[in-house]
Amino acid sequence: LYPLLHTLETKGLVRSYTGIAEGRERRYYALTERGKSHLLEKQAEWESFSSAVANVLKGGAFCGA
Repeated sequence: LYPLLHTLETKGLVRSYTGIAEGRERRYYALTERGKSHLLEKQAEWESFSSAVANVLKGGAFCGA
């Protein structure tokens, strides 16, 4: 998980910060504005893909653009 988080941080999609919880220092991660935009793009791609697959599984044809 951490290599993925570091990659996302390097790409500017998440930011990390430290905080104290239960008396211990912890590292937290949050989406950046760029990360939120990227997430919305990927959600739209997924919805399109999953809709196409569902259509095929129901016996319909997919006509991609």
